[in-house]
This record gives sequence, C-alpha cells and structure tokens, in this order.
Amino acid sequence: MTVYLVVRSHYEGPAVLSPVRRFEDDSVLAWFQRRWDGEGAGDGDYFDNYFDDFVEEARNEGVARPRNHAEMRATLEEHLYAEGDILYRPHCLQVLHDDDELEFAFYLFDGAYLQKNAVKAAFLLHDDWRLPEGAADEGARAKAPTLRLKAAGPGQGATYLAFLTYYDSANLSDLGEPEAGGCRIEGARLPELIGYLTSATRRADWPFELMLLRSRATGVTDVGALLGRAATLSPLELLERAGDLCLREGVEVQGTKLEQALDVALSELPLAPPDQNGASPNLSQVQAAPHVAQLSLHIDTWESRGKPRHLFHRWVLFDDLWLAAHRDLGEAILRHARRWDVLT
Repeated sequence: MTVYLVVRSHYEGPAVLSPVRRFEDDSVLAWFQRRWDGEGAGDGDYFDNYFDDFVEEARNEGVARPRNHAEMRATLEEHLYAEGDILYRPHCLQVLHDDDELEFAFYLFDGAYLQKNAVKAAFLLHDDWRLPEGAADEGARAKAPTLRLKAAGPGQGATYLAFLTYYDSANLSDLGEPEAGGCRIEGARLPELIGYLTSATRRADWPFELMLLRSRATGVTDVGALLGRAATLSPLELLERAGDLCLREGVEVQGTKLEQALDVALSELPLAPPDQNGASPNLSQVQAAPHVAQLSLHIDTWESRGKPRHLFHRWVLFDDLWLAAHRDLGEAILRHARRWDVLT
C-alpha cells in the first residue's frame, strides 16, 4: 500500500500544492512507526522534514513508539507542534500550521483512506499544474457547496470559480466563513464569461477576483487573453488601496462600493512592470481551453529559511461541461476553495 504526503501552501509554486511524495508503507500509522524505528527520515526542506523532526524530538523525550491508532492520536496531540488544528483518524492526518506570515496545511493519508474518499483527495493527487482540458457533451451540477451569484447569464450551463488566494495571515482558517468558498455563475459557460463580465449589472455579491477580471475584460475576446491581462495586476495592493478608500467614505469594504473604489485604485495604480514590489508577471502562468482556464498569479518573492520562495495565487475557472468530464477533480477543487481540512 502507499502513503501520500502533500503540503498546501502559497510557498509551493504555481500549483499552491507541493509535489506528491509517495511512500511504500501499509498505513499512516506504519509510516510513523518506521520513522520511530530510525528508518525513512527525509533530507528535504522544512516542509519535507516537518514530521521527521516531530518523531526525532518525541524519541529524544522518551516517547514510546505508538502501537495503535489511539496511541498515535494521543502522541500527535501532545507532541506535534502546530499553530492550528491537528486532525487525526485512522489512515488520515491533517495539520494546520503557520509561520507567523501565512498558514499552510499538511495532508498525510494512505490507500485505505482513498478506497472510500478518492474524491476528496483528487486535487491533492493531481501531479500536474495543468488541468485536463477535455469536456463532455452534457453538463453536470457540482455537489460541493458553491455561492450562486445573483446576476445570471442569458445562456445555458454554469461556470464555477475557485480562487485559492491569501490577503492576510488567516488564509486557510478563514475559509469556513460564509463569504468564502467557490462560487458559480448560472446561465454562462466559460466561452460566454467575457460577455457576462461586461454586461452583468448586479455585482454586489461578486468576489474581489471577479471584479478584477471585469476591470480587464474590455476589448478582450477570449479567456486566455483576459487572464493574461490579469497577470499584470497586484491584488493585495489593489485591495488595500480600495479598502482604504471605502474606509475614508465610511462604507463597508464589499459589494458595489468596493468595486467603485477598485476602479479608482486601478486608475491610480498602473499595471505592474516586472519585479515591482516583489511581484513578477513573467512568473505567472496561464492555461486556457474552451471549458477550463486558470491563472497562477505571482504575488511576491520572500526569503524563507535561507531560500527564495515564490508566492502565488491560483484562480481556477471551469464550466459544467468540463465538470461532467472530470467530476472528481472538479469537486475536489471546489472543496479546496471552501475549507482547509479537505480530507474530512
């Protein structure tokens, strides 16, 4: 059987997920037991060695090798250092942690978990940043909860939007808030998205990223070009400037007032040249197909533990025809937009 380790982090490049690490162990418990026996320790960076460091410190403190799931859970809860929740059940461990700047999550799970929960892990196990591009002839409706935007399009189907972003240090723990999560546009598939953006009049419930896309939509004819334009934006700086304008006016930083403030902020802040404020549009990546598109937007470069870390936002857009052809992956992406503990 195989054990899988994946890290969700904005430090992990355009995918916002680490490459999948695979280990030939019978279970998550056996994976830890092998390390307790002094075998299998990694030699990678902090994210790779997080659990190895935990085992070494526990052994140095005289903690006995866990013999069963109950002992494993108790040992993790008492000795694993994490700033957030530690969620352990047989065959699956999820840990929320942070470095005082951003939150990240560790996922350790095995083949027994996948036998009953393959859908939940589908995005974590998708090794390629690029998403498959095929689509079905008939659409499907997502089972994952999504926010239906009030302004509907005039056509058929739906477009789903998942924005994997950060704007403060609670980037994962805030995902449970009502306004967080994936959203959908009824009556417009991805090829009709630009027309929808330029014609929709009710936009009070739009997420900030959709407002940014609308600001770049004039004169654009395809979604790939639209995302290419969006790659020149600096969402964090724009939201900060627009928020300041809202606060000066004494209005909430949301809805129509936020979009009006964004228009002002965009007029004051020209498109970012390469390497301005740490952001490099040349490092951003775009994928565009008729029914799926995504932008990995380079946000900044930080020095972390002696090496540069490129930080990205990842915007994923797909419609019901793509979802019908890639059901598990689409459902898992929408799940990531809504919660950090995606394996629960």
